[in-house]
Amino acid sequence: MADLLASDFTQEFFPASLPAPGGKSRRNKEELLEFFTAARGPEGIFESLLFAPPSDVVQGKDVVILHLKSEGTTKDGKKFNNEYMFTLRFSGEKIVYMGEFVDSKAVADFFPGGV
Repeated sequence: MADLLASDFTQEFFPASLPAPGGKSRRNKEELLEFFTAARGPEGIFESLLFAPPSDVVQGKDVVILHLKSEGTTKDGKKFNNEYMFTLRFSGEKIVYMGEFVDSKAVADFFPGGV
């Protein structure tokens, strides 16, 4: 994944009404890679997190919008299913921006005290 992201990459988490994972609603490339590694690594909560192929893809000149779902299981066996809208902006072949809009009810139910 690191090879796909531009050095000036930015990720934003939406909706703003939800507390962002790890308390950060905006991350740069290094922060996002660290977050993904931590979430799925030995200290992370997920045993598995699998993304289905997108059900909808909209392409523009330097942007792709994806609608997709995921199914996950925590290390203690709790199911985590989510739905996403991703906006990916490109400069050449590198992703410079990712907007991640999640299913707010699914996230709030899974993390009742906030993420």
